[in-house]
Amino acid sequence: METLPDTPELREKLAAMIARTCRCEPAPLLDNHAFASVIEQFDSLAILEILLEIEAEFGLSTDEMLPAEHHVGAQEFTSVFPRDLADLAAYMRQVHARRPAHTTQVSP
Repeated sequence: METLPDTPELREKLAAMIARTCRCEPAPLLDNHAFASVIEQFDSLAILEILLEIEAEFGLSTDEMLPAEHHVGAQEFTSVFPRDLADLAAYMRQVHARRPAHTTQVSP
């Protein structure tokens, strides 16, 4: 995906995706409740599942979404992952903005 959808659509898609993946209700996510309070088992496995879904749906690879310090352990990773849906959407926009601009080469 070249661009991310507008924020309201992005939030709706993320909430539906996370609710389906983590078996929770989307409404509290849309109300920006913390992932840890909405997702019963919010751990590094849940985060990985969310990241894989983001990669499949929005084209942001898991490597791009991981913190720059790849040596962070699973416990630390849950503490640096965005806290709620608003933070996740904002972080996705930051990751997307870091990507190099795609240039098309035209053959002569």
